[in-house]
Amino acid sequence: MILFISMILCSIICLLIDSKKGEGVSGFIVGCLLGPLGIIIALFTKGNRIKCSSCKELINQDVTKCPKCTYDVVV
Repeated sequence: MILFISMILCSIICLLIDSKKGEGVSGFIVGCLLGPLGIIIALFTKGNRIKCSSCKELINQDVTKCPKCTYDVVV
């Protein structure tokens, strides 16, 4: 029972991390399958983001302007 609860908790944490990076449900699945290792993987992945060519900030690849420096992003 404790193992099940810890896997669900890891899945939710991975889901929250990946949702901020623009990923979908993949974080939940990784967290469920790998547990605490999935959290570490979710922290170090880039996700659905690219670097702004002006300020080098990681931004969502769907935006047209960087929210930090307002540079027009060319993909």
